[in-house]
Amino acid sequence: MARPKLPLDPQRKKALVDAARDEFAANGFERSSLNRILIATDFSKSSFYHYFPDKEALFDAVLEAGVAELPNDLRLPDLAAATGDEFWERLREFDVKLQAIVSSGSAVLATGTLLHLADAPRTPTLVLFERRMLRELDRVLRAGRRNGAIDTTIPLALQRRLLIAVAIEADKWVLKGGVSGAASEAAFRAIYRLLAR
Repeated sequence: MARPKLPLDPQRKKALVDAARDEFAANGFERSSLNRILIATDFSKSSFYHYFPDKEALFDAVLEAGVAELPNDLRLPDLAAATGDEFWERLREFDVKLQAIVSSGSAVLATGTLLHLADAPRTPTLVLFERRMLRELDRVLRAGRRNGAIDTTIPLALQRRLLIAVAIEADKWVLKGGVSGAASEAAFRAIYRLLAR
């Protein structure tokens, strides 16, 4: 008779997730070694497979923990009534707040890096996070177009695709540079120039 699965001790799980986060952020998903992670955390393979079916499930657990570390109030500002300069000022304030959060710890920075890995598996946490971000970008785009802060001469569907592509590349570029104020400001200016009226 199989013994019942007990929950993984929270401290052991945190050690495993932290080691895996560092491994995935440094090497990408495919080149990361499960053996290195297990050795670093003194986990046997049998113990690992008791709690996780595979490396992809561990990656999802790492993303889930990283996303959970983001502050609950980290939402784009309400832009429904913001027009012109006020619209862009609110977005810039949000960008500065986001930069401070990401700069505050390597765990948040590593999570941002993992969200953009070219070889990241399409785990449930990644898919949900991407959907949430796309909804937020769409909300900003629609509010700015309604309020006259964003150029409406470009079709919405094209503008949405351009914004997504530029925002993703700007985010990757800022994260790779260690989230400096200058990098963040340059990325913000690129998006402003793309969209502003």
